[in-house]
Amino acid sequence: MTYKVTAKAWTQGWELHIEGVGVTQSEGVEDAEAVVRDYLELDGLDADAPIDITFEFRGSNNLQVA
Repeated sequence: MTYKVTAKAWTQGWELHIEGVGVTQSEGVEDAEAVVRDYLELDGLDADAPIDITFEFRGSNNLQVA
């Protein structure tokens, strides 16, 4: 299973919306994947599964990161 994540920019960093699971936050782009994996692990889910993150930057096109 691949977890789809939408990262939405806000004033304090990023909201990480994990489809079908929940929402968490990270301070920067560079730690978004690690934060998602920690969230999955704490929720008893497969933290080693593939993750697709789409970053939504305000005022620009989205950026897909695998």
